[in-house]
Amino acid sequence: HMLLRKRLPPLAAMPHHDRNAPIAFPDSGATGGNGSFISRTANALQMLTDTKSTLGGLCGEWQVASSGEAQLDGQALEVAYRALGQLGFATVCKYLGFLVCGWMRKLFRFIAANLSSELRGMLVKLVTEGNGAGGSADDARMLRSAAQRLFSTSGPVMDILAEIGRLQLLRRRLHGMLQLHAQLHVPVALEALRALDGAGLMEAGGLAENDDEALPSVRNYVGDDGPSLEDMVLRFHQRLASVSEGVGLGNPLRQFYKTIPEGTSVEGLDALLACGIIVAAKNEGRSSASSGKVSSSGTNRFGWHFRRSDRSGAAASAEGDHAEGGSSASASRGEQLAALAAGLATLLQHLPKAQTEGLFTVLGIYLGGLCQENAFGQEHLWSDGAHLIDLLECLLELLGLPREHLAGFVPQGILDLWLVH
Repeated sequence: HMLLRKRLPPLAAMPHHDRNAPIAFPDSGATGGNGSFISRTANALQMLTDTKSTLGGLCGEWQVASSGEAQLDGQALEVAYRALGQLGFATVCKYLGFLVCGWMRKLFRFIAANLSSELRGMLVKLVTEGNGAGGSADDARMLRSAAQRLFSTSGPVMDILAEIGRLQLLRRRLHGMLQLHAQLHVPVALEALRALDGAGLMEAGGLAENDDEALPSVRNYVGDDGPSLEDMVLRFHQRLASVSEGVGLGNPLRQFYKTIPEGTSVEGLDALLACGIIVAAKNEGRSSASSGKVSSSGTNRFGWHFRRSDRSGAAASAEGDHAEGGSSASASRGEQLAALAAGLATLLQHLPKAQTEGLFTVLGIYLGGLCQENAFGQEHLWSDGAHLIDLLECLLELLGLPREHLAGFVPQGILDLWLVH
């Protein structure tokens, strides 16, 4: 509640309160003090996964960007689990979820303050004029120019999304550890809880089958003097959600403790996100063309990394070149794009589907234009498209969409040839 700038209600009235492991606010750890064990552990985990110095989190463990040394792996998390226990570990994960709420609130405050009506109109025009079948070289140049003009607005948005994605990936990893221990120690209870959670989800979505009137119902045991059936169901769902989260069920990337407020204007947000991605890919493409290694700082303005995709780097990797910086160059591109992709996926899953389609439309036009520019001798732009495709594939995976979904916005042959290059 301190992060969300709301008045603190009684702890017993909070839906996420657990009296066995309460999260005390205001926590002095947020203002520079020692803080509770929850905030201290969360701060340590955030330092170990800092995107300015580490890679990973999507499919593998976190590694030091400069040396490839393991930074936060399963062994370290196992030590933390044994020290904190199941309840403390789950509470740290919940605390990170509250931090995500604060960053999401900051994101929409920034968008509301900096996205004027004129700017929204220009961004909407970029989406509505797209034909979804790939653009021309003029379209690509126009989009690059618009992205540069909007950099002062899109840059901070990319920063916030990368931070949200880093926290969400960390939460997902902690959830995986909780679920692993539950499967090892109480597998039957976990399967029963998973079935109950799935049934509750189907009921909430209106997908459950109609009740058989011949079978007994909970309505037969609810007296007139007791709580209403709606209150009982609500409390049951709250308890079920709390227990399910404690054993690592659910995907943190698809849920967080704050929904997008109703009435929030997201018009033009899809094009703004596309412009931010275009600028970042362009800047990284230039740095990779001039140097086949990661820069001395290992980061860019947004705090996320790219694997170099030039031919010489690939050839050196194939020949077993393990020179200094080689470990970073051979790392998976998807891992280096993990934080931003996870942040985008978290945001898009809580926005109307039209925003996701608009983002793919703008980037599809840009990729089609880049393909034509490359055909006219602009080979230095090839790496820009490679970075974009890497990010889009990570985003599709996190959204649960097949790779073929991009075929509606970019010809499939272009994607395959780009990856071969």
